[in-house]
Amino acid sequence: MKMKNGFFCITFVAIFCSSITSAQSQQPDTFFTAISVNNAIEVYHRILNNASGLYNGGEYISYFFNFDDGSPYFGEKDSVPGSILYDSVLYRDIFMKYDEVKDAIVIWNNNEAIQLFDERVGHFKLLDHSFVRIIKDNLSKAQMKTGFYEQLYSGKIAVFKKVVKTIMVKADMTDGILRSIEQKTYYYLSTARGYTPINSKADLTKTLNDHKNEIGEFISSKNLSFKQDPAGFLEKVAAYYDTL
Repeated sequence: MKMKNGFFCITFVAIFCSSITSAQSQQPDTFFTAISVNNAIEVYHRILNNASGLYNGGEYISYFFNFDDGSPYFGEKDSVPGSILYDSVLYRDIFMKYDEVKDAIVIWNNNEAIQLFDERVGHFKLLDHSFVRIIKDNLSKAQMKTGFYEQLYSGKIAVFKKVVKTIMVKADMTDGILRSIEQKTYYYLSTARGYTPINSKADLTKTLNDHKNEIGEFISSKNLSFKQDPAGFLEKVAAYYDTL
């Protein structure tokens, strides 16, 4: 049934787009053609969203205990609509959540929690934040682990953020076992030379040493601070670097 659904979707779009091309040659109305193509794509995605291709993963084991502090999930504890590229197919308006402890994406099918296969995920967007899957490069000095990274900026260079969450457990004489979330945040810069961890202003200017003086002047003129706002700092500097 899965193969039939996928075959039907692809055939439908191919036939539909072919008929549009034929109609366009007879009546060159680009506005009408654009609307028709968009409608075809929307129908295609609606069919795929109802197909079983996305609901292909493993069982997600939830947390059957409360956390005294913090949350294992990104942003919201409950699922919210997002989009995801899975097996090279883009699915929109899928209720999902991102478990940052397990570095896993969770969706639901008939009230059953499904953990998507990481290697099949290209990218996803949740709560207006974009994430991509980066595969570890053994030759890179950054020592980035394979996993999902938030992409803060993309241009001639790219900025990535990785939040690593760990469950901490301690015993309390009164309340028994207490569990909390320890969170550490890492930043990386992607250039033609690969990925570089950025932990300070000095790391950034060293990495972008081809325009070190201009970047230094920009940082001073805008009164930017890595310590106060590392994400905003890196985004602004990366955007400025693209203008040089």
